[in-house]
Amino acid sequence: MDNYRWPRNSTHFIRLLLVFIFLLFFGSSCQVSALQQLIAPDQPGNTANWLVDNQIARAFAMTNWAYDAGTGNPAGSFYGRYVSGGGNRTSDGIVQQTFITPSGQVNASMYFDRFKVRVNSIDWFRLYGRILDSTTAAYPNETGFTVFTEDISGNYATPGWQNSGWTTPVLPEANRSYIVRIYMDIRADSGRTTGAYLDNIQCNISPANLSGSLNGAANDLIWDASAGVATLDHYNIYRSTTSGGPYGAAIGTSGSNSFSDGTPPAATVVYYVVSDVDTNSLEVRDGAGADEDFSFSPDAISINWDSLSVPVLHYEVAVGIAPGGSTIVNWTDMGLSTSANFTGLTLTDGTMYYCSVRPVDMGGSPISTVFSDGFQTTILTAITVRDGLKPDINFSFLEDRAECNWDHPTSELICYEVAVGTTKYGTDVKSWTDVGHARIARITGLSLASGTRYFSTVRGINAYGQVGAYGGSDGFVAMRDQVLVDTASQTYFHNARVM
Repeated sequence: MDNYRWPRNSTHFIRLLLVFIFLLFFGSSCQVSALQQLIAPDQPGNTANWLVDNQIARAFAMTNWAYDAGTGNPAGSFYGRYVSGGGNRTSDGIVQQTFITPSGQVNASMYFDRFKVRVNSIDWFRLYGRILDSTTAAYPNETGFTVFTEDISGNYATPGWQNSGWTTPVLPEANRSYIVRIYMDIRADSGRTTGAYLDNIQCNISPANLSGSLNGAANDLIWDASAGVATLDHYNIYRSTTSGGPYGAAIGTSGSNSFSDGTPPAATVVYYVVSDVDTNSLEVRDGAGADEDFSFSPDAISINWDSLSVPVLHYEVAVGIAPGGSTIVNWTDMGLSTSANFTGLTLTDGTMYYCSVRPVDMGGSPISTVFSDGFQTTILTAITVRDGLKPDINFSFLEDRAECNWDHPTSELICYEVAVGTTKYGTDVKSWTDVGHARIARITGLSLASGTRYFSTVRGINAYGQVGAYGGSDGFVAMRDQVLVDTASQTYFHNARVM
């Protein structure tokens, strides 16, 4: 991903420094797998494309330093372990892969999963993630960037699978051979064991050299074409009037390394970012539509993503408090759907949550794991919302409208806004509508599908124009048949109409 900005109606162009590009690329809402990505998803049965070596600078060879089909995240990984047979014995190992940087300067970041193991207290376990310039020295003494370090000892915890997160981006030189390396260094006494399983080792590189020019009322963009081990599917283009975003949904896509923005906002500085997407990549968005950075929902999470252009068996989705994590919602098979909505959760005020998606190929192996840029939950004063105009209903025979009512919360509010969706807190049927200071709403002009459940959401706006209270209904099912089937049932009785 690269970045460019300029003031409209001016011939003065401003190129942002790459240090700012880093923040935009890895902190914006358009985090995707770059085309030049090197990846070992679940270490697929072998390490054919990886250099595997051990006993590099230490006295003893690793007990295990090879592919392990029995353990992985989710299946299969690289296993490094040393079982010491004497006092203060040391061992080490390397697993690495090389890549060539493109002609333009780019930024690079690393990610991997690890599952630490231990038996008894050990002297040290050290794990390093490095991006090294292979031209600086002979193996294994190359120099470059150490982007991840874990140095622990004693009876350290073994909490299961953890991820490194995307490391702080670094700036490799153009047109040069680089190494993505994980180095494990161990010391332990006799009868002590330490090591780790390694999985989903990745290195992302952004598109390079984004520049622009004025073309009448349009902004024309051009950048270096991406080239690498993957196959290009398309580029996504994002725009914001704020440095660092939020960028929201892409304003367009391109199959080539250029794009013309025909309707940029006038008389303001415009910021652009570009991401490349390969045939095995997808983009994950927090929320039911365009990417959201904040949520007022205390108990529900929505997520949506792009479909792959290659055949897949299904998509799996998880939610956690770290990128790639699954502590809030464990990995769930969503079939071929490209959206998910999870309810009944207990979310914490001020916490960042991340949604992850992994497409599974026709053979049952995950292709990759892609995650969102995260959203922050803000818990507001609750509004109790009921479907219907009186007691809460479960069914409605009115196919052209949604009705709801609610209690006034204790917060000082100047008006309410109501939305209707097919998921809890969704707005896909009717976006936010100002209903004044009433506590009932009739949202008309709809076309509700029989058998579908719809949800009403109410938010209260305070004197500062901010959302001060929030709540959603438990939903009602639209029914086409208007026959009153049970006059003793309050659910039907309160919802019946004389037409």
